Amino acid sequence: MSDIAPHAVVTCGATWVLHVGDDLAFGRAAENLLRIGPDEPRISRTAGRLECRADGLLIRNLSTKRGLCVRTYPGPDQVIKPRQVRGWDFTRFTVWVEGVPEPRIDVRTVGLGGEAPPRPGPGATIGFDRIPLRRRHRRLLAALCLPPMTATGAAAEVPTVEGVQQILVSYRDPLSVHTVRNNLNHVREILRDQHGVEGLFGDPVNAFRPLAEWAMASGNVTEADLDALDLPPDEGPDT
Repeated sequence: MSDIAPHAVVTCGATWVLHVGDDLAFGRAAENLLRIGPDEPRISRTAGRLECRADGLLIRNLSTKRGLCVRTYPGPDQVIKPRQVRGWDFTRFTVWVEGVPEPRIDVRTVGLGGEAPPRPGPGATIGFDRIPLRRRHRRLLAALCLPPMTATGAAAEVPTVEGVQQILVSYRDPLSVHTVRNNLNHVREILRDQHGVEGLFGDPVNAFRPLAEWAMASGNVTEADLDALDLPPDEGPDT
């Protein structure tokens, strides 16, 4: 067994070594330890943060407008959407701001990885930002995400508003379709207006599919939230 402590080596002009528990913020503002594109307005003042954990490296997108592109070796390029978090246990990957191909941040890890915490759903991450929501809103999100998180094939599609209403009825929570639609719209508006989450509107096929995809990818719906559907709708704290 190696005596070298697990760590990550981050290179972008200069080099930083991150040990477990360390983090490194990057962006165009001078207060970032890793300053990138100081004269590039498309890069946020603080675009993101790398967080070194024993189970891998966490990449936190702190921008409200632009994604962070990640190229893993091996593996296809992926995009971390604004205000979302992704975690990897790859030994090497490269990060850059979406739409701004340079500069690029190269990351190599040594000894990180192993058994990660349970992942809350498709595209989920080692860690995530959980936005506080009213109990009713979290419950509606859980019902929206139930099929894609528990089913396979065609049954795993994100349900329509009518489908969400039927799921809630099956859990002894008989809301009307009108109430379900209004509450899901309210959740989208809260996330957009108060938390800067973009891309939740505009799907011409299923209006709430982007909301479900965001909730699963960001960890704002987890298996624990699905289990909570068994509780009476007025039981439990806001989360």
